Amino acid sequence: MKTIKIIKSRPLKEEEVVDQLPQDTAPEQPEITYESNPLEFMLQKYPTLTETLVKLLTEDFRNYIIGVYIMAPKPTIFKIVLHNNRSFYLTYMGKCYEAKVSGKKFWLLKVSELETATIEIANLLMLGTPPTTQGPETEMAAAPEETPAETPEETPAEEEGSPDEIQESKKKFLLNLLENIVTELTISPDYQTKKGPNPYYTVTPEVESNVKKALKGKADTSDLLFKNVEKPGTLIYQEKGNNYFQIMNLIDGKVKATKYYIALSKSSVTGHYGESSKGSGGGAEQTAVQESAQCLVNAIRYNKGKDITPKDLTVTNIKSALKRIDTSSSTEEMVTFLKGNPDWQVTASSTANALAKQYPSNFTFYRQSGIVLRIEAAAKIALKNAGVDANINKWNPADMWMATDEVKDIEFPTDLQKLNALIAKLFNTKKLIGVSLKKCSACKVEVYNNPKVAKATTKFDKIEPIDKNIFATKDIYLSFEGGKVQFRNFNDITSWQGEIKGKEASGGKIGQGIVSSILKSLGQPGLSNQREILTSCQKPDAGFISNFYKLYNNTKSLSKVSAEEFTNNFKKAPLGNRTSNYFNVEFLNQFGKLSSDNKDKFISELVGYAKSSSSFSSIFAKVS
Repeated sequence: MKTIKIIKSRPLKEEEVVDQLPQDTAPEQPEITYESNPLEFMLQKYPTLTETLVKLLTEDFRNYIIGVYIMAPKPTIFKIVLHNNRSFYLTYMGKCYEAKVSGKKFWLLKVSELETATIEIANLLMLGTPPTTQGPETEMAAAPEETPAETPEETPAEEEGSPDEIQESKKKFLLNLLENIVTELTISPDYQTKKGPNPYYTVTPEVESNVKKALKGKADTSDLLFKNVEKPGTLIYQEKGNNYFQIMNLIDGKVKATKYYIALSKSSVTGHYGESSKGSGGGAEQTAVQESAQCLVNAIRYNKGKDITPKDLTVTNIKSALKRIDTSSSTEEMVTFLKGNPDWQVTASSTANALAKQYPSNFTFYRQSGIVLRIEAAAKIALKNAGVDANINKWNPADMWMATDEVKDIEFPTDLQKLNALIAKLFNTKKLIGVSLKKCSACKVEVYNNPKVAKATTKFDKIEPIDKNIFATKDIYLSFEGGKVQFRNFNDITSWQGEIKGKEASGGKIGQGIVSSILKSLGQPGLSNQREILTSCQKPDAGFISNFYKLYNNTKSLSKVSAEEFTNNFKKAPLGNRTSNYFNVEFLNQFGKLSSDNKDKFISELVGYAKSSSSFSSIFAKVS
């Protein structure tokens, strides 16, 4: 290695400098830092995360993702942003990760759920903007605030800017979209769309109801449209206003005119018929935008301090409201959804008014972000610790959470009893409110699972008659006050479960695992493994059929046949009837051994589970 000479008398010439540099030495590779390469820094920092991404997206996963952000420290929740700005979440659960994709959760330790998660992520990759997208505009990577469970010895880099500053920066960036999205409603017979003129309009539910009453006996009122016209004909309903509409019927997809007209004020017109939300998608994506939009409208109502109507969903009010929401959908998605769905403007406004009257605290509104992710993560662990094999929505079906600043950083326990007690305490002091949302126009609020209020007992009535040949059908029924429960295989030969029929929790499904858990809580052994019974029913031996007959013969509620007739009926029955009725008989055998009080408890817990109001459920408010 040559020694660099210091020449004082004159500056070094370029060739002299080059000549005196160290020779034959490989350039030193710069250390990867959070500032220089956030993505690679995060991947190096959390090797188990990298391994999981390889499982989900192959070794080439870097071609499909543009960012990894930590959303919560305990348990560690990562947001993975794909190249088309779609995203999914990975939550570290100790032994492995749980993936949340398009609102559905997958336990990646199970091969079947890993494969399904991979398919769901592939579906995400086919949506949205093309691979050339520059990435999430102005969204910054959130460096972890503390070391996650899987790498306790490592301390991640500190981020530049607090989470609040990052959120505020993102909101400010998106504000410039609003002026092109939120527009004043134009009422004109010549209103133009890309598909041509659209003179048809929607009106408030109250107006439509009044029009139907006025039309009773005069015209079909099943599906009405309102066509804007310059001059009215025969007015059948009139407000103070100069906007005239001819009443139309929509029959089998065709518009047919009536001879009747109405006159409305502008406040009674909610939007242009047939205009839908751009980019809001369907299914889980549509639901996410709806629930996020409710947070936005809630913030407008709470900011204003008095009841609102769809007229209050203005650019100015939306700008102010963004400061108190934290949602999974973007500002553009929420505003576009509201603009294209006037009926949801009515629902969202009425919901916000009802909540503000009952819970007047200074809230921030969350949807699948911030405090919600920590609540759900704690609940997931708490349910597992308590041995409850249930969907988290049966613990608490909240679509939106309202939280005051004093609780937004609270740590939630992973003991189910303590968690439910804390949720109830915060709810009753109006600091944290979980809200289940339903479409409504004159909305009201009802509280479920308040520990201060004793739950009503649902009384068991009877087991409905069953054919002597139990294999003739798949079904059995348990009647109770106000309805009944149907038990059978649904969809396929291994999906035995119950379904509520009647006014209470109508259509609510209760899986075999939950039915088994309730039986165990009441002192019974619980139900057999479905896969094992399927195998036995597919290739039954004499021993299995003999044991099945003994179980059947010892079940008091069943009419009896001989062993020979039972065996013949079993062999003639389709596989689905065999498996369904094995569990029907096993269930009836254990249910029949319960005391009268415990039968009522079983029914109460079953109906409660379908309504997210079982013994392990937490308090929430339902708006409907």
